[in-house]
Parts: sequence; C-alpha cells; structure tokens
Amino acid sequence: MAFADPSSLPLSSGAVNLTRTSPDGNGSIWRYATSLVKYQMRLRHSEIPAKGSQPAKERHNVEIIKTTFATSTVPEYTEKVYVVIEQLASNSSVELVDALADWLIATSNANTVKLLNWET
Repeated sequence: MAFADPSSLPLSSGAVNLTRTSPDGNGSIWRYATSLVKYQMRLRHSEIPAKGSQPAKERHNVEIIKTTFATSTVPEYTEKVYVVIEQLASNSSVELVDALADWLIATSNANTVKLLNWET
C-alpha cells in the first residue's frame, strides 16, 4: 500500500502538495517547489538484522527538508526535521510516535518551542 500522490504537507502558512518524484522498493522522495522555496520529503524503510540476543527490527524514517532560495539580502538556507521509528517487525503499534507528536504540539507547540530554545 502506498501513500497518496500527491501528499499534502499541512504547514501553518497553508498546505502544500508534495508530488512523488523518485519511488523505489524501500522508499520514495516527494517534492514541491516555487521560485522562493522547495520542500522535499523522504520516506525510507530498512531492516536491522538480529544480533546476539537482540531480535531483528524494522526501521522507518520520514525526513522533511525545506530549502529557502537566496535573495538579494538573504543567502540560501535549509531546515530539516526527521523521525526514526525502530521496532520489531511484528509490532504495528503507533503508541510512541503518537505520544511524541502529541508531546511536541501540546499547549500550542510549547514543548517544541522549549526544545528550540535549548531547554532540557
């Protein structure tokens, strides 16, 4: 089963529709661009083999990169956020991912702001 194409990225400034540009067996790249900004989302999947007493796991990650193009007053720069999920292949629970997302956005993104302000 695949993600919808295009896939909507809900930004505070308004959603953008990312178009899948590079699908392969274990991941894909999605893009949206204007003359001012480019968004790229990478989805990747891999397997971690069993090692010693540790069972095999699956690894899934989502990475979103925003590139703001240079202007006459500001150089080009990028921003990035990503999530990595590692769990047993037999585990389909989203409890930890859901908890992290809720924690980051709780009280109008207060915990995300604290994190960005170097609070620990």
